[in-house]
Amino acid sequence: MITATGKKEPYITELTDGIHLFSADTPLADGGSGLHQRPTDILISALAACVNITTRMLLDEEALPYDCVVVQADLDRTDPDRPAFTAHVDIQGDIPREKKEAIIARVSRCPVCKLLRSPADVIVS
Repeated sequence: MITATGKKEPYITELTDGIHLFSADTPLADGGSGLHQRPTDILISALAACVNITTRMLLDEEALPYDCVVVQADLDRTDPDRPAFTAHVDIQGDIPREKKEAIIARVSRCPVCKLLRSPADVIVS
């Protein structure tokens, strides 16, 4: 469970899972301080992190040596009725292109990808 606490300063919000602490905010143009990621950016960060971790786990499972995995994630809002999350994976290292492509094809099954594709409900009480 994540607990979000907002105090008087617009609109910095402290987030904690009971162990880790981080903050969210809105841009200056929206009345915030612009010092922290926007909530949507945190969601996109979760996608990037999960895709990155899953890629490295798959590489490790196959004992493929890599130097670095870089994931660039974003949210395409071109169609307001159907926004699309995107994640580009760059596996750096001496691995054949076909192997990299096979790993990347499997990465879309990461937990956050599955959650974002699911017809989940959002219940606010």
